[in-house]
Formats: sequence, structure tokens, C-alpha cells
Amino acid sequence: LPAHIAHSRALKKVNQKKGWSITSFFNKVAYFFNKILNFLRDTFYLPFFKFCVKNTTIVFFGFVFIVSMCYLGVSSGFVKSTFFPSIELDELYIEFSVEPGKTKDVTKSYAEIIDNAVNRVNVNLKDSLGNDVIRKTHIEIGPSPHKGFVNVFTYDPDIRQMSPYEIVNAIRNELGDIEGLEKLIIGVRDPFGRPASFSLLSNDYDALISASREFSNKLQDIDDISSAVTNHEYGVKEVHFTLSDKAKNLGINPSQILLQIRQAYFGLDVQTLQTQTGEEKLWIRLDDKSQNSFSVLEKLKIKTTSGEIELKELVDYNLIDKELSINRKNGKNIITVDGELASKDSNISEILAIVNSDIIPYIESNYPVTVELAGSSDEGTKTLESMQMIGPVFTIFILCIVLITFRSFLQTFTVFVLIPFTFIGVVVGHLIHGIPISVLSGFGVVALLGVLVNDGLVFISSFNINIKEGNSFYVALEKTALSRFRPIVLTTMTTVFGLLPLIFETSMQAQFLIPMAISLSYGIIIATLLTLVLLPALIVGISNFRIILHTYSKIIFPESEPSVFTKTIAF
Repeated sequence: LPAHIAHSRALKKVNQKKGWSITSFFNKVAYFFNKILNFLRDTFYLPFFKFCVKNTTIVFFGFVFIVSMCYLGVSSGFVKSTFFPSIELDELYIEFSVEPGKTKDVTKSYAEIIDNAVNRVNVNLKDSLGNDVIRKTHIEIGPSPHKGFVNVFTYDPDIRQMSPYEIVNAIRNELGDIEGLEKLIIGVRDPFGRPASFSLLSNDYDALISASREFSNKLQDIDDISSAVTNHEYGVKEVHFTLSDKAKNLGINPSQILLQIRQAYFGLDVQTLQTQTGEEKLWIRLDDKSQNSFSVLEKLKIKTTSGEIELKELVDYNLIDKELSINRKNGKNIITVDGELASKDSNISEILAIVNSDIIPYIESNYPVTVELAGSSDEGTKTLESMQMIGPVFTIFILCIVLITFRSFLQTFTVFVLIPFTFIGVVVGHLIHGIPISVLSGFGVVALLGVLVNDGLVFISSFNINIKEGNSFYVALEKTALSRFRPIVLTTMTTVFGLLPLIFETSMQAQFLIPMAISLSYGIIIATLLTLVLLPALIVGISNFRIILHTYSKIIFPESEPSVFTKTIAF
């Protein structure tokens, strides 16, 4: 025995005193569970194992059928999938904007209207549910004076007992249509960004504006989208002047007119006054009310060589909308269209499927623009591309380790054949819990593959040892299966029970880990079946194939020596 257990008290035969002790209690518990495991192994697993090794074709194609149905369920949308899961934070946002050019006071007045509506919703929900829902609100004005935010902070899910999307719908119904708002969007904060976000790019800016508006309208027509807006907006209207014929006849140039307009609005320094503390400059300009009146501008007196003439007689003018900002990406103009999910059951994969099949082809065929994913969908695509680049590298690394351990390509191949079947556990687990498969689920699959390869490696290593000890093929396989049943099942049980508290946790922080825990826990259950059921069937099937290959090689080449591949019948 190893040194650390060679002198264990358990090996010493001493007269122990009868009576209760913690050690005896745990020994009885361990004995009880060992009896249960042995009963399950001998009564249920052993007969099923014998059936599987005798009907390898049925077992293999049975698993192939199940995994095919899982892939079909995901591709058809029966099992939901998304880039990132919808993590319901305890924060809602209400983004709005008024007409550009309005002051902060006007914007703040609209923010107070929205804030009062939120407070009324909180009172109504508290009366119906019997508990508080909204903890506090916070008003932000900016970054432009005509833009504002009302951030709504809710209580934890255990306290509020309702989905954030239900609160959003209640606020939306309470607000209705507010006259004077250019934009109003209500949603739930998403740590990964807005899921239904798209970027439109083009060198033709006018066509890009028209395309973004039509894209936004079509996106909002989707049932799972509550509202859609673009980040394009016009600023304060600009007044463009052109000299009239009368001004040209008088020899007036544009700079003379613009200088007097500037003096009227920004002021003219007319005098410097001496005071006891220094100098004071006297400026004369229009008052605030006159500055905001367009008729005052039209009647503004312009000094000329022929006397004072009203501005409207000297110029022709028109009002033009000008953009606040123009964004660019890779040398092209870009406008982003954001859609807000209507409920927690809204599936972004179905939305993207509709957008990719209907909206994007229509927009790109009618406008000189290209459409790209943005927001969390874009981040999910980047993550998948990164995993596709790194995944094969680590797979090859694991392959080399297993190959060095077995020194057999065939045994290594047998272990890696099991990997696609772990998808069964991932799909079933997410289907049971009603959670879409996401990129975070893939991180759990990575850990799952390590567990599966380790179980397969230990199983085949034990089988090789039994073969080397002189056991026949089927006896060695049966001894391996029975000896590995207990450690594999116990490992699975401890892992699954350890992950259960995390899977059923309702806190916001746990939502990031739940998809990984589901993939790992349910995947390990399937990995146990693969190791104890499918792997022995594969070993028998490959061994039978080698026997057939060896037999036919002797018939075709009766005088030739058997190859290294066929001369050993045992797996």
C-alpha cells in the first residue's frame, strides 16, 4: 500500500468498543450508499450493458438520432438560442429628446412629467402587489440640452415579484404619447448592450438617412420589438441667406449684413464707463424674447448708404435642417438603429432571422447601404469568432495528450467520437429551464469536454490494463464497466448537486453563470451515459470491424503478413 495509508488504523484489527460515534455513523451511511450503488449496478446497469455490447448498431444510431433531433430543434427555433442571454438588471431607462434648440429647463420639465408618471406606476403596482417595486428614480439632462434620461431603479426580484419588462409596459401605458417629444424609448438595461441593434453604412448620406428611417419602421413592426429609434437627429434649424436684387443694386455684400445681425444678437460694445473699481463696458443687444422671435429678425433694420432697410427686403432666406453630428466607420457614414425587446420572452434569434430574411435584403436592394450587426449581437459574433479560432488549438492540444497516453490513434479517435453527443445534455438542460443557448453556455461546454475526455481516458486505460492482465476481450470490458461505474456516477452526482444551488439562484449576479452551470451539469449526466453505455458499444463495434478487416485481408492476400493495424484483434 502507499505510505500514507499503509499504517492506517482501519487496517489494524483491534477490539473496538461498541457504541455510537461519528465515525461509525459515517461508516454506516457509506455502507448504505454503497449497497444502493451496487444494487443499481448489478440490477439495472449490468443487464443494460450486456444488451448494448450485443447491439452496438442500435445503440450508436440511437444516440445519433437523439443528437440529430437536438441539432434540428436548435436550428428550427424550438430550442431558443441567442448570442448573450437577456440578463434582467434592476435598472430601467427612459431615454427621450425634445426639439433641438430647446433649453435645459424645457427638457427638465419633460423629465419631471416622466418621473411623475413613474411614481404613479409605483403606487399602482404597490396597491395591487402589496409591496414596493420601484426603489428610486434619477433624472439626467445631457449631453445635449435637448436630451434627457430618467433612470429607474427597482428592488430585487424577490421583493418586487415581477419582471422588469412588465414594469416597462406599465410605464409605457401610463405615459402614452407625450406631445412635444421627438424620441421616447423605454427599456431594461442590458450589460451586453442592446440586443436588437444594427448599423447602416453608406457614402450617400441622404440615402442613408432615408434607409435608416425605413429600417426603423420595419423593425418596429416586428411583434417582439416594442420600439425602434435611430441615433440620427437634426440640430437647430439654420437660416441660410442669399442677397436679393435690391441688396445687389445697393452694392451691399453679405459680410455687411452678417456683421449687423451678429451685433444685434451678440451685442455691440458702445461705451466704456469709468467706475471706482475699474472699467465697465456697455453692450447693446436684443433681449431674450426678441432673439427667439423670427419676425423680429425679418424686421431687423440694416444700415446702408441709402438709410435703414428691413432685412427681409435685402435677403432671401430658407430654413435648413442640419445634423448635430455625422459618425463614420471605415471611411463610411454610419447610422445606428436600436430596437427594444417587448418582453422577457422575446427571442433575439427569431428577430435576427426576420431581419436577415426580410428587412436587410429589402433595404440593401433599394438603397446604396450595407447593414451590420451592432450592440450585443455584434459582441456575440466577435466572441464566437474568437472561440472558433482558439477552440481548434485547444482541441489539438487535448488530442495530443490523449494520443501520448494511449499511443493509439484508434483509441484516441474513439474518445473524441463522444464529443458531439454531449450537445444532447446542453439542449435538454436549456429546454427544461427555459433558457436560450448562448455564448455563455459555450463556456460550460468547454469545461464539459474536459470531463468527458478524462472519463473516457480513465475507462480505456482501465480496459487496456485488464487486457494486459490476460482477460478476454468481453471479460475485460465488463470488468472495466463495473469497476468504473461507482466512481463515474459519484463524480457526476457530486458535480450536479454542487451546481444545483447556482442553477436555481435568482440574484442578478448569478444570471451570468447559470447558462454555464446548466451546460456543465446536464452535460455531465449525458457524459456519464456516453462513458458507461456508448463508449463500450463503440469499443465492441470497432473491434468487430477490425476482425472483419483482418478476415478479409487473409482472404484477399492469403500469403501476406498481417499489417500492424490488423494483426492484433483485441481493441
